[in-house]
Amino acid sequence: MRIVGVEDRPWAEVPCVFPTARGGQSQGSIPIFCARAKRMPAALGGVLLASDLQARELCTTTDRRPIGVVVAECLEKLLYAKKLDAATFGVILAGDLYTSPTLHRRFGVGDISEVWDAFQARFRWVTGVLGNVDRMPKKARKRHLLLQGSSVELDGLKIAGISGIIGPSKMENRRPEREVLRELQKVLNLGPDILVLHEGPSIPGEGLRGSDAIRQALRDYAGTVVCGHNTWPQPLVSLRRACVVNTDGRCLIVRAR
Repeated sequence: MRIVGVEDRPWAEVPCVFPTARGGQSQGSIPIFCARAKRMPAALGGVLLASDLQARELCTTTDRRPIGVVVAECLEKLLYAKKLDAATFGVILAGDLYTSPTLHRRFGVGDISEVWDAFQARFRWVTGVLGNVDRMPKKARKRHLLLQGSSVELDGLKIAGISGIIGPSKMENRRPEREVLRELQKVLNLGPDILVLHEGPSIPGEGLRGSDAIRQALRDYAGTVVCGHNTWPQPLVSLRRACVVNTDGRCLIVRAR
């Protein structure tokens, strides 16, 4: 599966509220875009991609659900309205799905099982990686296809991934660069169709932030990279022979072109 285009205007937007850097709150939305791909497996109606859903439900109560749960519900309804079967769609989550229930901290760390469960209950399958703010208890890992230097094959798609980001190991889901690159090379050797990372490559020619080391490691990769962590103005770019899909704060509905 290789994504060849993303529509400029979103199909829908999911209202949300998120914590700001100074301890306040701000309203925003999670846009849902339609994208086209070639070589989509015949068994799939499509694949949903998302990451960095670090917000809560916009509502009048204080019991705000993680926005990832709301996005899963909205996607199911949106597909139904478009006469598409949600049960034929796979889901790839590229990390950073946690936000503090009280919205008092922008960079809290916590359990994101509820979000994965919401997608798992509605769609054909779910796989992906953890971001630098995510935790998943052992019990939840037994029921989910979490990628941590590993790969899975789903409906003919070979998907591999590594969790976390490059950084000091004393911090949550961060590891030294050499360790991340070693694990990245291991999964690249598996020959995945889709590579899922939380922190993706830099694209210097377009001024897009990311890891220079990861970009160098991907120089011979010819598949699709799904990543987040850094905000890019556009979701789809080319990197030598690969295509890179940035899902930071957005969701893509990918279907056959």
